[in-house]
Amino acid sequence: MQVEIGDTPASDGLFVCYVDNDTLPAFTDRKMLTRFKGEWTYPMSDQKYRGKIYGYLGPLPIIKKAGFGLEYDL
Repeated sequence: MQVEIGDTPASDGLFVCYVDNDTLPAFTDRKMLTRFKGEWTYPMSDQKYRGKIYGYLGPLPIIKKAGFGLEYDL
């Protein structure tokens, strides 16, 4: 996995993005956003992120636990 830092990612995935801070306008805030088909969205949502993105860090690895959801208690 290669971590990128920039303004336009080369691939889709989960990213930490630097966005506007509503409380302190001189600073940026960090949000987890998903990049999919050239659009920034909130994770697990179809809602587009409408704010300005100053930079990103990622893509972050998504860890899947082996066997999660495969056990049943009858």
